[in-house]
Amino acid sequence: MLAENILLQWRAGADCVAVLDTCAGELGPQAFDRWVVPQLRAVVEEVRRQCPEVRILYYSKGTDAGHWRMLADIRIDGLGVDWKTPLAKVLDEFGAHWAIQGNLDPHALLLPRSGFPAQRGAFLCTDRGPAAGEAPRLDLRAGTWRASRNPENHVRLFMDLQHELFT
Repeated sequence: MLAENILLQWRAGADCVAVLDTCAGELGPQAFDRWVVPQLRAVVEEVRRQCPEVRILYYSKGTDAGHWRMLADIRIDGLGVDWKTPLAKVLDEFGAHWAIQGNLDPHALLLPRSGFPAQRGAFLCTDRGPAAGEAPRLDLRAGTWRASRNPENHVRLFMDLQHELFT
């Protein structure tokens, strides 16, 4: 069912599809390898069989490098990491293998305006932008947040920084 849902999204015009696994972090790496990895592999293989060009992102909340190393032979295009994961470390270890989607701590958008730029700079590790002529390998998201609670100007600052770094 998940493979069919992904294919429906792709055929409807999605640029990228995502498998969102918000409970994966409840499993240690061994249980993750036993219960999650084979199922994810089966889904991705079925999608690739029917539509090889689909771009797939895998996001697993609460997981870490011990979990992600087990995904190396699964043909996903991107790895989504939650806001508790240091992006510099993820980029160093996995950035050459996958595009990385990182999430800003959703509370950072609620900081006073004077504290927000410093916080976002620390989060973004700005030296990680793409090299000249290289496609961006990092996609930034503002975590799971309630837009109605965030100051609009902070959201704009966050979006402006992405444009500065990655366009």
